[in-house]
Amino acid sequence: MQEQNPYLDPTITIDELASTIDSNRHHVSQVLNEKLKKSFYDYINHYRVDEAKILLADPGKSSYKIASIAYEAGFNSLSTFNDVFRKLAGQTPSQFRKQPLEISQKKRV
Repeated sequence: MQEQNPYLDPTITIDELASTIDSNRHHVSQVLNEKLKKSFYDYINHYRVDEAKILLADPGKSSYKIASIAYEAGFNSLSTFNDVFRKLAGQTPSQFRKQPLEISQKKRV
């Protein structure tokens, strides 16, 4: 997952992921459900939110719109991105983006 970043493809399917790792759909689904207690989309979206956090915290991307970050992280819908991000990160993408600035400004004082 971390070397090839298949989660960045907004159309990735469990079959494509299984093919990438030379496995089959059933085995991948079973491992995700039994070992990780996650559905395929929960698993993929976890990686996408982590990618979005990196992009949102990147000062070089501070002018990027939230939608651009969402699409770059592999989401194909801004509303899904916002919902999933809030569920996994406990805050909105906008709140997360502001956080590093507030922390860095406090350290300077």
